[in-house]
Amino acid sequence: MRNGSKRDLKKWIKPGRVVWLDADRRAPKRDRQGHLLADVITERGDWTIPGTQLDDGWATLPEYKFTERRRYKRWAEKAEYMRKGHYAKCVKNFGTTKHPYEVGTSFDFGPWRYEFGLTDIDALPEMQAENAAAPGTVVYDQDRRYGYTYARVPVTITRIGSGSGSVSWLDFEYHRRSETYDQFSGDSWCGTGDAYIDDQTLSQGQTLTGFVCATVPSPVGGTDMWTVDAPDLDTSRFISVH
Repeated sequence: MRNGSKRDLKKWIKPGRVVWLDADRRAPKRDRQGHLLADVITERGDWTIPGTQLDDGWATLPEYKFTERRRYKRWAEKAEYMRKGHYAKCVKNFGTTKHPYEVGTSFDFGPWRYEFGLTDIDALPEMQAENAAAPGTVVYDQDRRYGYTYARVPVTITRIGSGSGSVSWLDFEYHRRSETYDQFSGDSWCGTGDAYIDDQTLSQGQTLTGFVCATVPSPVGGTDMWTVDAPDLDTSRFISVH
């Protein structure tokens, strides 16, 4: 991380740049090595060098207290979620809320293998076109609740466990902070039918690709995730929408 941080700084910090230092009264005056602690701010004062490094994923949040800690923490968390900087090189895919699987990542979970594609953040036009081309194949409510949108994602599922298993037992949801949404959110009906993952049974080695859909409040957020639950519902895996 140290070497990557140096390389990142050299790309955009050049000799002669004018900065000023902001010594925060809430923070310690010096670090453990005796170096002065201060925020390095550009001449125009519109952004800070350490804040930018946090946002780029090439710095970690210090443990001591300082005035901008809450704002800097948001930048650090966003960089970690988006896998920027050293997170892209050092953090593995774990499928957790902190480290969701990236789009296109294949992962095994129970007797199934999953791979999520890129999420369509407003799938209604596509759903209308598909239903017009083959009436009755996509069932949905065009009068969905005001302020909501249809988000859908292509998912490839392979049965890797022994015997056969019903896809209808798989539990998919759309996750936003502490809220979850699915095909039947509130009074709205999200697309279902032949194009969607429904009540099919797969034998060992068989693969199925179809859509998973959710009716969610718009707009789709940058940290939203899809989830798939284990059959016992005790554990879940999280997948990024981007």
